Amino acid sequence: MGSFRFQIVTVILLCLFLSSSNHIWARECIHHCHKRLAICNQYCLDMNVGVTCQTKCVKGYEKCTTTRCGLNDRY
Repeated sequence: MGSFRFQIVTVILLCLFLSSSNHIWARECIHHCHKRLAICNQYCLDMNVGVTCQTKCVKGYEKCTTTRCGLNDRY
């Protein structure tokens, strides 16, 4: 019975560790997408192009967070 409890505790700790690693990875991934968004927006400003350029930047950001980071929610 004692080893069963140990196994349960081990599984719970492993799940907590993996979920915290996923949160760190997701945060870094979102940061990467946000960095790309900032570069794109700066390009739009530097080139003095209109709102459609910035709209493309936002769509690129949303695509990045959805496909690269695996997030369905938009942040």
